[in-house]
Amino acid sequence: MISKIITIESKVHIDIISELNHNRLENIDNNRLLNDLTNQFFNGFFMLRSNPGGNLTKDDVDAYVLFYNSYSSWQNRTIHLIDLWFRPTLNDSEKFSILKDLKSKLFEYARENYLNRVNYHLVENEKNKKLISWIQHEKLGALNLSKLEDWLIYEMDLEGMKNFISIDSKMPENYKIIKVDDINQFCMQIHDLIHEISIFEKMEDQFKLSVEGLTRDYNYLDEKKLNRFYETMIVLNDKDEVVGYTIYYKIYELKRGVGCYLEDLYIQEKYRRKGLGGALWKKLVKDCLEKFRANFMQWTVLAWNTPAIDFYHKSGAKNLENLSLFRFPTNKIYH
Repeated sequence: MISKIITIESKVHIDIISELNHNRLENIDNNRLLNDLTNQFFNGFFMLRSNPGGNLTKDDVDAYVLFYNSYSSWQNRTIHLIDLWFRPTLNDSEKFSILKDLKSKLFEYARENYLNRVNYHLVENEKNKKLISWIQHEKLGALNLSKLEDWLIYEMDLEGMKNFISIDSKMPENYKIIKVDDINQFCMQIHDLIHEISIFEKMEDQFKLSVEGLTRDYNYLDEKKLNRFYETMIVLNDKDEVVGYTIYYKIYELKRGVGCYLEDLYIQEKYRRKGLGGALWKKLVKDCLEKFRANFMQWTVLAWNTPAIDFYHKSGAKNLENLSLFRFPTNKIYH
């Protein structure tokens, strides 16, 4: 059997994805999916079972992988996997072989676009047991960071986001929060604070971010100005010093569409307990709702960071307890 990998890029391809998922994703809107693909909210590859001579149909597809460009404040550009589908009639050996081929294609895409990690959120249950075992196989090399580093995944749904920004709160006097327009003006200060948070989280050894990369990726806009890698806001004190920041970006799911990922929210220690963190979070949530039209918001937190976790619960967020963070690290992509 001759296999072929092609890029998902047309209405025909979207219709095929919808057909393949008609039992799993009810009432999926093909027009919305096509619009989101056109606007580069997600990308993907089909693994075809042969080289079809005529029109492509769902019977030609053995597997697909969907993903979007994401961001790491420690390592610059990354990828996040949305969905991985295999034809149910394939045996385990065939699925694992296809998975290795899709991994190679995905890593090739990552190298071509200077992407440094591939992340994947997976529910740890019986259904995903084999897939989780496969992606952690030495031939693929994913790491379970929820177990290795004790990361928890949190979420706020659309109703929670709207409720959160409706809470009446005052911005502390002598401080201001601004959405960064000219990254060159603040990149050094933001870079220093990102370094601080890596120390706070006891992971300074993973801090590889360059000032040049931080600047480049904020200014990365295509002709449609839709795919900047991240957004950022900063907190300024009365001396116009940067004492806090947040980094966030657009994410995507097939079922819910566009969401927002909170990569970092950090206030320097001597400026905490003034309400600045809550004010900053409230402003970024509002921006996600207005600019991205986000339907949900996700982020990770280390399990030992109980003050942050308590704040999240009080704000209406929930821990996605069975969801784990898997990562294909840089050395696997660029080996």
